[in-house]
Amino acid sequence: MKKKVGIIPILLIIIICLATGYYFGYMKPVPYISSLLPKPAAAETSAPVIREPYSVEVDLSKPILEQSARTKLLTVKTQKISAAGEIKEAGLFNWAVFSKTKAVVYHGLATFSVDLGTIGEDDISINTDTKTIDIHIGKPSLNIEYLPEETEFFSTSNGLLTFGEMDITPEMNAELETSAKELLYEAVSADDVAKHEAEKFAELSVQEIFEPVVTAAADAAVAELNDPFAVPVYYTVKVIIDG
Repeated sequence: MKKKVGIIPILLIIIICLATGYYFGYMKPVPYISSLLPKPAAAETSAPVIREPYSVEVDLSKPILEQSARTKLLTVKTQKISAAGEIKEAGLFNWAVFSKTKAVVYHGLATFSVDLGTIGEDDISINTDTKTIDIHIGKPSLNIEYLPEETEFFSTSNGLLTFGEMDITPEMNAELETSAKELLYEAVSADDVAKHEAEKFAELSVQEIFEPVVTAAADAAVAELNDPFAVPVYYTVKVIIDG
């Protein structure tokens, strides 16, 4: 009599066979088939942005004009001056024998100044190639201040028929002031050394005023951008005296 095989063992064998086939057929891809499968694309990376410093140009004529309007009259040189003269007291018939004369030395102050308030746009030349700014100004003007308290009077020279010292009347004092200013002005105008020094002082003084102004304007333009790569452009101020 044959022994019957149970259904459970048979089912276990079938399950084992199916599992084995699934494992080898699906879970383990054939090597050459795996090589044919598309590879995942590499993630794209953007190149880093490299920035370079750049120059910032600014209109420098505006701050120059603003500063010139604020400064206006600029004194560049002051010096003490003197000039010799003579006062005369006419006698009878205006004859020399009846006249008196007195030598006198006038003293005063000579002041040279330039009017920066007259600077206009046409007086400013900006050269971006040489990084220079030419500012044209006029020659220093001369002003004379007479110092009457320092006037020196010398002994009176009398005519043959006159005696005593000359009395200085109020009318003569008025004439003295007019004569003193004229003589002092003529003395300084003829002094080429004084005029040359005044022009040199004018060039230096005006340059010292505007050089910091244009530098500050260049720095302010960069600061306003708030960009570490922004670089200011600095200019050198040159003063040219016309006329």
